[in-house]
Amino acid sequence: QYNKPHKNIHQVKTDYKVSSVELFKSFFEDELSANTKYLDKVVEVRGRVQDIQYNEEGLTLLLNGSVDGFGYVNCAINEKEKNKIKSITTGEYVLIKGICTGYLMDVVVNKCVIKKI
Repeated sequence: QYNKPHKNIHQVKTDYKVSSVELFKSFFEDELSANTKYLDKVVEVRGRVQDIQYNEEGLTLLLNGSVDGFGYVNCAINEKEKNKIKSITTGEYVLIKGICTGYLMDVVVNKCVIKKI
């Protein structure tokens, strides 16, 4: 696995197109079923930006995952996409594409590229 070449997410076929609320709800209500459907799949997720976080691990967009604001889709942004973040503000809707890697309090999507702002 470590020696596999990295996928160019822009060029990989999308397995599922889903809203951030729908994706979070799937994992929150039935994690086993959601894992079967989404785990290691390429997903396009449309959602409202709740927060933009910069830390030692890189750049993360938190998309609102629930109506009450207590769940998120945590999108780890690909390093090459950092320039696109400058034009994004909290509260606006974005479309991202990445690999769903599971649920740890929030749904985690890695290697994300920004498809639409």
